[in-house]
Amino acid sequence: IGKEKPSVKISLTIEDAQSGKILTVSYLEIEWEDQGIAKVKEDPV
Repeated sequence: IGKEKPSVKISLTIEDAQSGKILTVSYLEIEWEDQGIAKVKEDPV
């Protein structure tokens, strides 16, 4: 109890299964507002 959760950064890559071409890449950051509520935002990197 009282232990803070760290923020998390996620890299998401969308790839065409047939060609293997990368279609898009997004970076997301998850920050905790409190123990049970998270805020997700796009990280511009």
